[in-house]
Amino acid sequence: MFNKRAQGLPINTIILIAVGLLILVLFIVFLLGGFGSLGGAKSNPYASFSSSCQSACSTDQLSGGSGEPASFCSLNTTINGATTYCDSPSMSTYPGGHCTVGSTTYGGASGQTTCTGHP
Repeated sequence: MFNKRAQGLPINTIILIAVGLLILVLFIVFLLGGFGSLGGAKSNPYASFSSSCQSACSTDQLSGGSGEPASFCSLNTTINGATTYCDSPSMSTYPGGHCTVGSTTYGGASGQTTCTGHP
């Protein structure tokens, strides 16, 4: 009789194909942002508050007032258990950490005017 042997893929080839497909799937998930919650990346509360400060400053600038920017100076939030205002020194490195109305720049950085009543 004839000696017939089945023709098939060696087990090593099958394993390599499976690993390749797994890597491809993980790469696609990574590109689509599926691993965003892994790694414990946390949002920066100062950066988030900064955008609110920028909006408040824009409102004050559009109102055309020449005095202290009311919306910017009154806006506050609690970060790490402490009240933080837009003009707080901890906000000085963020874009929303200062507001210019007229010729006066309000903020917590050196050379800037601090809003009335803020430490």
